[in-house]
Amino acid sequence: MTLHHAVALPATADERPQHGSVDDRERATAALFRQMEDAAASSDERRRIRARIIELNLPLATRLAYRYLNRGQSADDLRQVAALGLVKAVDGFDAARGKPFFGYLVPTVTGELKRHFRDHGWDVHVPRRLQERYLEVTRTQSALTQRLRRAPGAAEIGAVLGIADHEVVEALGAAAVYDVSSLNARVSGEDDAAERQEFIGAEDAALMSVCDKLVLRRLVQDLPERDRHILSLYFFAEMTQDRIAAVLGMSQMNVSRLLRRILDQLRRGLDDGAERPAEPSCARTGISMNHTRDASVLTVHGDVDASVLRRALVDAVVRARRGRVVVDLRQAATAGAVTARALVDAYRASGSSGARLAAVDVPPELYDVLRRLGVTRLVPCRPLCAPAASASLPSEDEHRPLADATVQPHRPCDVSAEWMVLPSVRRRPPMATRTSAVARRPTTGRRAGRRTRAP
Repeated sequence: MTLHHAVALPATADERPQHGSVDDRERATAALFRQMEDAAASSDERRRIRARIIELNLPLATRLAYRYLNRGQSADDLRQVAALGLVKAVDGFDAARGKPFFGYLVPTVTGELKRHFRDHGWDVHVPRRLQERYLEVTRTQSALTQRLRRAPGAAEIGAVLGIADHEVVEALGAAAVYDVSSLNARVSGEDDAAERQEFIGAEDAALMSVCDKLVLRRLVQDLPERDRHILSLYFFAEMTQDRIAAVLGMSQMNVSRLLRRILDQLRRGLDDGAERPAEPSCARTGISMNHTRDASVLTVHGDVDASVLRRALVDAVVRARRGRVVVDLRQAATAGAVTARALVDAYRASGSSGARLAAVDVPPELYDVLRRLGVTRLVPCRPLCAPAASASLPSEDEHRPLADATVQPHRPCDVSAEWMVLPSVRRRPPMATRTSAVARRPTTGRRAGRRTRAP
C-alpha cells in the first residue's frame, strides 16, 4: 500500500489533531496508537487512525529526508523515500512493547534513506562491501586531515582501519563511479543543443604521422655512421653542440653546419618520398578539389558519406602544410552532424599541419546546426552568401558569428583573389604605391620646414 492509499481516508477538521511541538505530536501519536489497538475499533476506523498517524508524523520524516540533500538525489525522491519509511514504521510498530514511536520511526526512515542511496544513488553498481568501506575511508580521511593538518596517505588511512593500502585506493576509486555524466547530457543550456555522445570518438593523433615515421626510419638508416651518431647525441643524449664538438674533436660551428645539412637532407627525403594519392573523382565521391594560388578549395556536392567527407577534409588540411583550405558547402546536402564531425576532425588535424581552415557558402539550415553544435567557434564560417563588399572570410581570432547577420540570396562565390585572403594575412600594397602615398601626403608645420631646410 502506497502513501496515497494510506491517506485515502483523511480525518475531518474536528478530528485532526493540532501540530504543535514534538512532545505534543508524540503524545498525540501514542493516543492514536492506543485507539487503533482497541479491539472494539472497526477496520474502517483503524484505517482512518492509521492515516491520521501518517499525516501527523509526515513533517518529521520530511526533516529527516532533508539531511541527505545535495548528495546527487532530488528532494522529491528523498521525500517519497522518507514517506515510504514512515508508512513502514507505522505498520511495523508494536505499541504493546511500551516503547516510544519516535524511537522506532527515526531509525526506520533513516535506514530507508540509506538503502535508497545504496541501491539507487550510485550510477554504476558497486558491491555493498566496497560502498561501506568507502564511507569508512572518507570518515577516517577527514579525521586524519584535522589531526595531522595535511592530507593523509593511503598507508596512514590503512593503518587506522587495519586494511591494506590497495584496499584504501580501491575504496577511494569507487567514488569516481558514484556520479557519472550521461552521454545524453546537453553540451550547452539551449533546448536544441547537441548531446555529448555526438562528439565522442576520435582517431589517434599519432596515426597521422605513422607514414612519416616509417619513411624517416629508412632515411636515417641510409645516413653515414657519423651523421647517425650526431643525431643520436643531439636528440637522444640531449647533448649541446659544444659537447658534441668536444666528443668528435671539431668546432661547434662545424657541428651546427653538419646538423643543418643532415636535417635538410631528411626533410627533402620526406617530401620526395611522400606519395600523393590520386584524388577520387567528383562523380564517385561528391567532392571536388580545386587548387588556386591562394588556397585549396574543396567543394561538396550533394549527400556525401561521412567517412569520405572526413577523409577528404583531413587529407586536404594535411596536404596544405601551413596553407589555406576553404570548404565550399553551397551544394552540400549532407546531414549537419556529419558535416560538424568532419569539420571538427579537420580542425584537429590543422593543429599539427599548421593549415588554416574555413567554410564558405554554408546553407542557412546547415549554418544553424553548426552554430548550435559550437563548430563556428572553431572553424570560421560564412553563411550563403555574404555581400561583395564584405566577401572576406572571418579571421582566425573570430570564433563567434555576428548575431544580426542576415543570409543574402545565393551568389556564386569567387574563391580567388580577395575572397581567399584572410584579413590577418592580407597583402600590403607594393612599395611604389606606399611611396607615392607618402609623397602625396601634405607637409605642414615644423616637419615641412625641416624637409625644406638645406643640408
